[in-house]
Amino acid sequence: MKRLFISCMIILFATSAFAVERKALKEVDSDSFTTDTQVSFKATGDDNISIAWWIPNEFWMSLFARDTSTSDADKQAMLDSLSGVSLLAIVQADISPLGAFDFYSKDEIEKKVELLYVNGKGNNVELQ
Repeated sequence: MKRLFISCMIILFATSAFAVERKALKEVDSDSFTTDTQVSFKATGDDNISIAWWIPNEFWMSLFARDTSTSDADKQAMLDSLSGVSLLAIVQADISPLGAFDFYSKDEIEKKVELLYVNGKGNNVELQ
């Protein structure tokens, strides 16, 4: 499962790095953007789920470009606070026979997760 997760993350980062279609921020489809930046799989049947979501600054920029309820100053303050930050959200849970989720703790996930990226030379590099 760990190797599958790592492979999915490498593919996610590699494919997003080579995306070539550029759009105006207001034209970015947030549902498609989310789909393109999420990796989700069931490890062993229907009793477990893992989701990793890379949330780059462009995601927030595209949301704020269409948001008419937030002031420009508040939008800019939020974007400034996220400047230089790229978020990676990881969720893993066991699913009961009745569909209840038992989420893994941060410590449980951190013990098992391995973060890699592909550098400019095409080599896998582990993040510490």
